[in-house]
Amino acid sequence: MLDAMLVVGTRPNLPKAAPLYRALKDLKVDVAIIDTGQHYDKALFENTYRDMKLPSADFSLTIGPGNPAIQSAKVIVGINKIYREHRPRMTIVVGDVTSTFAAAFASHSLGVPVAHLEAGIRSGDETMPEEMNRILTDRISSLLLAPTTKASYNLTREHVNGKITVVGNTMIDSLEKHRTDAEKRAPWKKFKLTPDEYGLVTLHRPALVDDDKRLKLCLQAIASAAERHDMAYLFPAHPRTRAAIDRLGGLPGDRILLADPIGYVEFLGLMTRARLVITDSGGIQEETAVLGVPCITYRETTERPETMSYGMNQLVGMKPARLAAAIDNACAKGQADRWIADVPMWDGRAAERAATVIHREVRNA
Repeated sequence: MLDAMLVVGTRPNLPKAAPLYRALKDLKVDVAIIDTGQHYDKALFENTYRDMKLPSADFSLTIGPGNPAIQSAKVIVGINKIYREHRPRMTIVVGDVTSTFAAAFASHSLGVPVAHLEAGIRSGDETMPEEMNRILTDRISSLLLAPTTKASYNLTREHVNGKITVVGNTMIDSLEKHRTDAEKRAPWKKFKLTPDEYGLVTLHRPALVDDDKRLKLCLQAIASAAERHDMAYLFPAHPRTRAAIDRLGGLPGDRILLADPIGYVEFLGLMTRARLVITDSGGIQEETAVLGVPCITYRETTERPETMSYGMNQLVGMKPARLAAAIDNACAKGQADRWIADVPMWDGRAAERAATVIHREVRNA
């Protein structure tokens, strides 16, 4: 019998899962990896496995992209098949993607306890699929590994049944492990960018990219700011976002540089020397706060309020005028005006704490 199954499904899961996998191995926990195959960019996913120095998955489901309900059904069926032969003492799920809840549900249905890494984060927007994945996963998890005291408070307020432990943020463990190498690679040279004089853009959420008018106004605001401040913006676009840009007839102006999706270490290197980042991603809000890079979040809500409290992240809604003003403000500040967030337990040792808790639980199972 295995001690634990660690389930991953998308590229952003891997920087969170990799430090925990290594920490569990250091404690002699017998852990195997299930890769659901939810991520649709196979090459990028494999590149991130290499960046994270993770072994190939022990089990692969290859569910592919598509309707979340169909994806969930495939994960549930796949995990049921695996668990018939390999029944672990615990299932560990990461983050808030479709695979996270589906794997948690399958495990819970089989009577296998669930540990949720990154438990308790909330945006307050239940129209987001990710928010419902978080809430439902937390409701059926036996072990809730929260990244912050705020996340722990959310869980307590919701009266969840699992054991709550604040362990910190394993995403930051990966950042601290790879940031020096990432910057040494100087990935900005590949795109002919000048360090500290370019911006980064990542936009992928359906609320924005599936609404042509919203996306067009956002891109126009960025293009106008790029002209005002005489800077280039690199925009690594997911296939879904690229298709939306094609529908609009391409990008406005010539200062937004469209690129294919970029691997973890290369993108981390680009973030380290960016003047600012515009995003609708959750993880990037955390990484920029620790790197001391101004972040502008183009969303109505955020599940990372700590990054705003520490001053490096500005939530502007989906309002082009507020986006433009935030860009102007970020560009007006020099390096001396920036400071790095110091969130408690975002210290590069979150995986050690999480692994210790999991080790104790599986040994007592």
